[in-house]
Amino acid sequence: MTVCRPILNTLRVALLRWRFIGVLIPALALKELLKARTRNSFSQFGEDSLLQQICPPNGYYIDVGSGRPVSGSNTFLLYKKGWRGTLIDPIRQNILLSFLIRPRDKKIQAAIGNPGVFNFFQLFPYEYSTFSDVRAQDLVNTNQAQLISKDKINVIGIETLFGSPVNGCLLLCIDIEGMDLQVLTRFPFEIQKPDVICVEETLNDTDSGFGIHDFLQNKGYRLFRRLAPSAIYVLIDSKRLKI
Repeated sequence: MTVCRPILNTLRVALLRWRFIGVLIPALALKELLKARTRNSFSQFGEDSLLQQICPPNGYYIDVGSGRPVSGSNTFLLYKKGWRGTLIDPIRQNILLSFLIRPRDKKIQAAIGNPGVFNFFQLFPYEYSTFSDVRAQDLVNTNQAQLISKDKINVIGIETLFGSPVNGCLLLCIDIEGMDLQVLTRFPFEIQKPDVICVEETLNDTDSGFGIHDFLQNKGYRLFRRLAPSAIYVLIDSKRLKI
């Protein structure tokens, strides 16, 4: 299997570069469904298990940079428990897989951040995909990832997607490779404050004068737990959380 894996990965990258996504989707969907049936946690660092512990049985999530519907997802465990929400991701194959595996969720193929048109580097593995030219080059040059495509895509502000409050507990998950603070600063907190925010927070974010930590503290949140690069913040006056 270890001998075949590099060959399979090379074939997958070639198919993606040639835009033959339809050939890959059935196989990827079966792989995702197998993981959905055989695992109890799907996040990379156990974020979903912690979120399940503190969140009520039902609620709504907004998952920005949602990725695959199962693998590495911070929200699929909640989906299995009855939650639903909105999945937002710029990679077409991730959205197509989500249509197949998570029918209750709303799916949006888009990039979220400060509006404009930017270069998007789709890499394999897809988790490394980024808007940063420097980051993409570094990953490719160090053989950590392979470049699939470089495309100009529209980036939209998250405030344009959510014009009314959500009933019940609200979870906001953000994982978009360095643009997380842009999403938070544009989120319409005046309409509704999420009860929980799970965000990828680097050391530079925490140290900056207007970083994620300071921004969320000013909005009425406290840091609940760090799990590797993920930080989970809870709304101080939330009555829905089990903490």
